[in-house]
Amino acid sequence: MNPAPGRVVLLHPTAGTRDAVAAAPAHPVPPSYQQETYLRRAFALHSDGKRAARWFVGKFDVPGPIEARSFAAAIERFAARHAELRSGFRATGDQIERYVVDAQDVRFDSSESGMVTDPAELLAALVDHFGDAAEPVVWPSCAFAAISRQDRSTVFIAFDHIHIDRYTVALALDEIRAMYLANVDGRDLPLPRARDFLEFCAAERRASADPANSAELHEVAAQWRNFVKAGGDALPRFPLDVGSEPDTSYPMTYDDFCELDAETTDSFERLCRRHGGNLYSGLLAALGLAANRVAGQSVFRAMEPRQVRRDPAEHAFGWYASTSFVMFDVIDKIDGFGSGFRETLAAARAATRAAGTRMDVPFDRVVRELVPPFESDRSFWVNYIDNTRLPGSEHFAEWDVCFVTNERRGDTVDFYLLRTHAGLTVRVRYPATGIAGDVIASYVDTVTGVITEASG
Repeated sequence: MNPAPGRVVLLHPTAGTRDAVAAAPAHPVPPSYQQETYLRRAFALHSDGKRAARWFVGKFDVPGPIEARSFAAAIERFAARHAELRSGFRATGDQIERYVVDAQDVRFDSSESGMVTDPAELLAALVDHFGDAAEPVVWPSCAFAAISRQDRSTVFIAFDHIHIDRYTVALALDEIRAMYLANVDGRDLPLPRARDFLEFCAAERRASADPANSAELHEVAAQWRNFVKAGGDALPRFPLDVGSEPDTSYPMTYDDFCELDAETTDSFERLCRRHGGNLYSGLLAALGLAANRVAGQSVFRAMEPRQVRRDPAEHAFGWYASTSFVMFDVIDKIDGFGSGFRETLAAARAATRAAGTRMDVPFDRVVRELVPPFESDRSFWVNYIDNTRLPGSEHFAEWDVCFVTNERRGDTVDFYLLRTHAGLTVRVRYPATGIAGDVIASYVDTVTGVITEASG
């Protein structure tokens, strides 16, 4: 992210809003199980003087200079629509309680700098703003900024993970952009009713407390135990050695290692559907066959985050996601990888269906049944995100939309399989070890080769 020169406009909660936050009473709806796990870690780090922020930024362009009051009013209306954005959390003894600020009390002021021409200075100002405001243990756990220019301005919206998933960021970009432009033009903007994430949290707790669901909880926990046991009592790691030393944390980096155009992606998806799969299971099959080719793995195992919305395009702001896993046999044959693709696709498709059934029980509730517990973030993740189903996605190129996350440290490899209107991008997050980039590039080349062979 290298922002072009401009004037930096920052939004800040007013003094009255901060007073309302301090006085907000406890809300009866607790955090979701996933939020609770995240918050317990965050409060523990905070008590040690450390930060726990995992913020995600979305940006988009708008014509002309930024009108600060229209910008603030768009954020205020967005907050009024989505109670989760007005939520904060407090640690009270061993409990974590939610509070919700009344919509009429959420107001923002703006501050503006002079012209800033140095991209590094611009980026530092934005990152400082995001780091101060987008943290889980403070309110509002999000930050809003813009770079104002005469012809075309750029708006940045940052949220800590406590409130959002990838689909939520896209929803926010789409709604806030539309509301801002309506404010600038002085026109009304009717919007559909937003789904309340607090209702989701309450329903999740009710389902967990129902004795009728205990058998399902224990069955899912047993599946997780078998998954861990299948890996020698360990969670999956990336198939190849990326040069990371045990118990060592590295700066993490993102790179795009593969981009397939729309025609190639559509053709591969049609092939997968003809044989009873879909694009995601086809990509998993290709990952599995590639792991077999380069590392001799006959079983493919990966952690899988999955969103649990009824509809990704629904106006639902919140962290609607959970965790499952995929595990399937890689069926290869002597006469080439293409000949084993259909069988591996069927195994991958069965694995994704099984993963979906596990989502009925919150992962962070299941973990409490597992002894010993494990750290799910220290493993190999495969994330499939269909950007074509995100609100406003058909305009992302025109609006110069992009998604960025803050820098973190670690030693694992995460794959992001991003379906877009332009095709498919394989984005990988990995430790900066010196050799990891080349190792991953070689593996992804093998994955691409499997797709080409299967499609041929």
